[in-house]
Amino acid sequence: MLAFMRKALKGWAGKTLLILFVSPFLFFGASSIFTAFNNIPGPVEINGEVITDAQISNAVERNKEQIRRRFGKQFDMSLLSDEALKEGAMGQLIEEELSKKYSDDNNLGASFSSVSEVIRNIPSFFDENGKFSQEVFETVAARQGLSTKQIIKLIGDDIRNSQPQQGIKTSTFGLPSEIRMLDSLKNQQRDTAYILLKNDDFQAKVEVSDTDIENFYNDNLNSFMTEELVSIDYIELKASDFEAGITISEDEILARFESEQEAINQNAQRKASHILITVDENRNESEAYKIAEDVKQQLSDGKSFAELAKNYSEDPGSAKQGGDLGFAGRGAYVPEFENALYSLNVGEISEPVLTEFGYHIIKLTEIDKSEALDLETDRERIATLLKAESARKIYQEKISSIEEVLYESPDLTEPSLRAGLQIKESTLFSINSGEGIAENQDVRNLAFSNDVLIEQENSSVVELDSGHAIVIRVKEHQLPEVKPLDAVKDDIVQSIKSEKATENMNALKEDIIQKLASGASRSEVDTSMDLDWIVKEKIERQESDIPGEILVELFKMPRPTEGENSVSSVEVGENNLAIIQLINVIDNDSTLDDEKLRTQVRQASYQNAPIDWGNHMANLKGNAKIIYKQNQK
Repeated sequence: MLAFMRKALKGWAGKTLLILFVSPFLFFGASSIFTAFNNIPGPVEINGEVITDAQISNAVERNKEQIRRRFGKQFDMSLLSDEALKEGAMGQLIEEELSKKYSDDNNLGASFSSVSEVIRNIPSFFDENGKFSQEVFETVAARQGLSTKQIIKLIGDDIRNSQPQQGIKTSTFGLPSEIRMLDSLKNQQRDTAYILLKNDDFQAKVEVSDTDIENFYNDNLNSFMTEELVSIDYIELKASDFEAGITISEDEILARFESEQEAINQNAQRKASHILITVDENRNESEAYKIAEDVKQQLSDGKSFAELAKNYSEDPGSAKQGGDLGFAGRGAYVPEFENALYSLNVGEISEPVLTEFGYHIIKLTEIDKSEALDLETDRERIATLLKAESARKIYQEKISSIEEVLYESPDLTEPSLRAGLQIKESTLFSINSGEGIAENQDVRNLAFSNDVLIEQENSSVVELDSGHAIVIRVKEHQLPEVKPLDAVKDDIVQSIKSEKATENMNALKEDIIQKLASGASRSEVDTSMDLDWIVKEKIERQESDIPGEILVELFKMPRPTEGENSVSSVEVGENNLAIIQLINVIDNDSTLDDEKLRTQVRQASYQNAPIDWGNHMANLKGNAKIIYKQNQK
């Protein structure tokens, strides 16, 4: 079951879930991402269903957060505009809507046990001991503005909508004849000759005059500006700095210990079994309830819960195991099921409980008591936690005392006195880089904001990280100015040489290609231009002693026909050019034996899977009515 769930979470919906839960603060960093969208007419309509502007904006934020997580804090997110990501976000939402409709049309669904299995195995819902935690689950959900029930529904929808993709991917195949043909192409060899034009060689022949330098300088003054610089005064607050003066009493430790132990007892994982009688288009609630009542009566008469689960339960994920759902904590199940389960004593069986899946008969088989705390073992942890909480409270009080006088103060003197903190100074820094506190991009952005830089106001208190805040004021501001010619002369000479060398190389390249295409031999080109051709025979696709760019281009070139040269060119490395002549193509038959052929067929099936899914999605798009509103103006 878990293996299937892992596969099910590899589609677009599953990837969304994984992105959603990879860290405590989720993929959007804003609580509005999964809140209800406004019914504002959006720019895309699919089969009558409107994708709103709000949905597209949320998808853009989702993709930005993906990029942020992949490349880390050092990535400059200002390089990504919403407009640049909008088209991709719209495409994702269109595919999601089409996949959802396809699932609806084909009556696909997710079983009760499969949903709970996924929830129990999402690492971001684990506690420090690596077990599912209701407290962590609720915290993660709350940070995103979601209820646990909404997450359960989201996961169920994702499992359901990923089923077509998994089905298509597992049914793809490769043809042996196709594999042999591809293997023959892979074994193909080619004879070639090429010339490598090196930019450095052409630069050596370029002469740059003082007039050239002065003209370039005057024409490109904006390229020779110094960076705008600022330095700041700032007050820095760190919650951890306030821990040194805090003492935690034994009574406080004991009270927190007892509170945590009680919470564990209330939320301990429970091992449950259930029998599910579904409610669907073929069976209404009343009919399902009668069956559930009959099963409950049989249990009361002493019949085996496991046997009745195998015979009656319509949850495919647990029926074969006698209804066993394994251990799970609060939040792993829909609220109606959870409430009933946590009201039972070990061995007790519930009355029929109605959820969105149907009627459940629930049996509590065991309570996990392995998480009991030990005062001696946990004393240091609890003391550290209480000290951090007290420090955080002082930290918040300091912030409040600063904010009371911050906006009326002409500088940071009064705010620093109110908080009892020192005013620090930075060195000069630009919007792009800095040292010390200015290594932080948020600090640099704040210093160059309009209110702080232009209006010369104190900034607001900005939290750089959890328990780390800053308030700043500009101390010094240096405007950009043009660098003197002598300071940039060497750079200008290099730029002119490189530009002229590139022009000369391209002119020579065009001349050579034109001559070869007109039927001239390599020796004739050699004679007229004093160039050295490098001739290689029986080149393979994985040749190691030819530049990769030349090799790739060589195997793209068409076969030479009688009386005509097959000629091309390609950039190689930094500003170099290669002119390539394809002399001959040597075809080789496939050398695959039966075992290798079978292996290649399996690999081709795997490689074809995303292509087949893409074709399926293209077919759905082709049959859908998709209207882009912005194109109707």
